[in-house]
Amino acid sequence: MLAPEKMTFYCRPKNDQGIYHAFPVDSKGSHEVAKSWATNGGKSWGGSGWVYKTKDGSDVISFEFENKGFDHVTITELDYRGNGGRAYQAILEHEGNKFRIDLREKTLMDVILLKGIEAGGKLNGTFCFVKEAAQTNIILEGTKEHAAAVAEREKRETFTKKISNKDLKPGYAYETVTGKSSIFLGFVYTQAFDRDEYDLSNPRKAMLFANCSEEIKSFLTTGEVPQYGVYSWTFSVTKSHSFKIEKDKVLDIPLSDALGHINNYFQQEYARIMGMQRYSYDINDFFKVYELANIKEDKTDVYFNRQEIKDMSYKASRRY
Repeated sequence: MLAPEKMTFYCRPKNDQGIYHAFPVDSKGSHEVAKSWATNGGKSWGGSGWVYKTKDGSDVISFEFENKGFDHVTITELDYRGNGGRAYQAILEHEGNKFRIDLREKTLMDVILLKGIEAGGKLNGTFCFVKEAAQTNIILEGTKEHAAAVAEREKRETFTKKISNKDLKPGYAYETVTGKSSIFLGFVYTQAFDRDEYDLSNPRKAMLFANCSEEIKSFLTTGEVPQYGVYSWTFSVTKSHSFKIEKDKVLDIPLSDALGHINNYFQQEYARIMGMQRYSYDINDFFKVYELANIKEDKTDVYFNRQEIKDMSYKASRRY
């Protein structure tokens, strides 16, 4: 959940009561859906991007505001949506204009419990908008959700630059600004392949990450396989990353030991899936397991077999 610094309202023309129906979006985010909604899909290609106009040729109507302190919100009705969804409708008055917006039940309950509602439906308190997944909703300021959303924005404003590859420390956990975390295990060597020509690149340096679960940390330390096995998506062998926050050291073992456990497990896993009648129609699913079975710490030890790449492709095409 994120509280943007500024909001842009894309609006349909005023109704008979002088109210704009508004589609609020983060001013720094994508505006394409909101513009399309505001113009009822009226767009044309302008050479460098879509140009949005209403059917009568008018420009899209928009307003930009600081995202805080909205203090005149009045509940009006309950709107029923498809698949059992519903949203209260509210009128937000701001800077001389009136905007019709959605009001979620959670926000309404917060107002009832913490601030109260005046006669006529005006909600007490001040409000701001937050982004949560694909939705943008108005919430009551001063709540736990509001504090978390503001903290998330401040975190993103603080951690603007990703950590340099050379500054990554083996055994440390790293986190993206959205909260995804992984352990950096170290630098390894791998080989990329061309799925059409079965051609393999020369060994190249890559970063090896693992997820932060206690089961995986135990597996990397001892080689003991968790009850439900180890999945290939648990690990990432990549040339780039998006981590911006360094956390604590969570693993204290040499890369050679961790890599030995990974190689041994996925060599067995590769033999298992190649022996299956049905596994996947995507060769990348096979190759991910094969790669983890064969990545090495030393460049001179890397050897990916071209014939095995062909065998994987054959298995995938047969499955398809």
